[in-house]
Amino acid sequence: MSITQISDGSESAIREVAATFGRRAMREDSAWEHNFAGWLRETNPREEVLTLFGRFRMGESAFDAFMRRVLLRAMCRTAGNDLQVGVGVVLKHPETMEFGDCVFIGSQVMIQGRFDGTCKIGNHVWIGPQAYLDARQLILEDYVGWGPGAKVLGSAHTGEPIEAPIITTDLVIKPVVVATGADIGMNASILPGVSVGAHAIVGAGAVVTQDVYWGENLIRNFSELDDVEVVAVCDFNLNALARMKRRYPTLELKQDYQDILSDARIHGVVIATPVSTHYPFARRALQAGKHVLVEKPLATSTKQALDLMELSEKRRKTLMVDHTFIYTGAVRQIKSVIDSGEVGDLLYFDSVRISLGLVQNDINVIWDLGPHDFSIMDYLCEDDPVLISATGVKHLGCQFENVAYVTTHFGGNMIAHFHLNWLAPVKVRETLIGGTRKMIAYDDMETSEKVRVYDKGITMNHDPEHREKLLAGYRNGDVFVPNLDTTEALHLVAQEFVDSIVQKRPPVSDGYAGYRVVRLLEAAQRSMELNGHPIKLSPPISPRRRAGSPLEVVTKRMPVPAQMNSAFHNLIHWQ
Repeated sequence: MSITQISDGSESAIREVAATFGRRAMREDSAWEHNFAGWLRETNPREEVLTLFGRFRMGESAFDAFMRRVLLRAMCRTAGNDLQVGVGVVLKHPETMEFGDCVFIGSQVMIQGRFDGTCKIGNHVWIGPQAYLDARQLILEDYVGWGPGAKVLGSAHTGEPIEAPIITTDLVIKPVVVATGADIGMNASILPGVSVGAHAIVGAGAVVTQDVYWGENLIRNFSELDDVEVVAVCDFNLNALARMKRRYPTLELKQDYQDILSDARIHGVVIATPVSTHYPFARRALQAGKHVLVEKPLATSTKQALDLMELSEKRRKTLMVDHTFIYTGAVRQIKSVIDSGEVGDLLYFDSVRISLGLVQNDINVIWDLGPHDFSIMDYLCEDDPVLISATGVKHLGCQFENVAYVTTHFGGNMIAHFHLNWLAPVKVRETLIGGTRKMIAYDDMETSEKVRVYDKGITMNHDPEHREKLLAGYRNGDVFVPNLDTTEALHLVAQEFVDSIVQKRPPVSDGYAGYRVVRLLEAAQRSMELNGHPIKLSPPISPRRRAGSPLEVVTKRMPVPAQMNSAFHNLIHWQ
């Protein structure tokens, strides 16, 4: 048990207690209760049953709760055992709803169906108080946690004709799917047509405007390559596989990873799974003689990363890490400017990556967001850091740190700083790079001018009359905004993976790059556990290998054999 000080000087104990709802065994309802609900359904019009439900809606007694459960079962399509319906729940068109076993519906929840719609709520689903669910076309799979006040919107106005008030235009019903094990934070909003992947976490207050998946983006980009055949997708989640089959009818669907590894047609495997599974899955693939592309980070320790590197070299197979940001047009352009000498010697690298969520349930904010900026710094800087320190805090009872600050020092006077935060009210993705000649501002949230090169700086000169004094000179020159390649970064990641295999060369983000990033993550974690104590970094075990800039990926292409196949181990659903 840990003790924390609060403002008045007293002590407050932070307790960790066992989960109850998600782990408790289902209580099977009596046959009499099921028969009673069936009798109500058969002998009364649905409207009268709904009116009767209203009589017990606000009651707080055990009998009121019992009647709400029985009446809901009488009105809906199906209802499993151990259903709990809180005080003040409002239901519209319950005849379109299906409830699994052990479903909890909190107080003041509103579920808005439609006479021709479908609402399916799976087993062991917890819906917090004051939530709003537009259930006209909604699926919540098993073990979904729905935070208090969270909303899902299933319809949107067409907005046409544009001269008419929007409220008078027709509605478009868009299905919403929240997959198994997903957790929706308090007061979050999911917009029409959005799908949330298995075990995904939507942060408190977040507004989700697009699908929360990554594996599907990889499948799409590899499928768009002319010289690659995507053979199969592997996932434990049958619903995810069904979704992939609808989008890519020719894909073979697998639930057993070994089926992928034992398939002689498959040359490359892409792993987009929880961080803790990267190492074992990648190792098995390399042992099976497959080329491997792994989501960031490569592994959870330098020991694991080095083992993968050694195995890939022993088997003569490509090992690549998806450091997506170094393939963006913005970072590639910054690399070109720095390598040209235009910036001069680097003085600092200052990065801010903050937003409200997505909070992860298996890693802290450094391991989640840090790989992006660590990989960008590693790619842009020729030298390696020699010292690192980190501090972080756990807010809102989270198991892992959700706010962190990391500082790295280099052999000269260069310094780098990283601000990482899941709890910010705004989304910021900014990096400042200072040099002796010029400075660069990179704002990834900008749509048109992501990179600005400033001809600004300070020079320090000795006072001719007083040699011990220094005079500051300020240079304010022009601002250059370069044109950027708009090719999707993930497309270049896919192409680089294929090209590196065919050309038998290390990819830009090879295993060594992945190892250097994991080395920083591991040291930052250790420093944070020691309350910010600086950690000395010994030189990397392997020397830097410059495989060339991703700028060359677009131009230096070789034909890819038609038999070059790829498979995806998109194991989003992992237990």
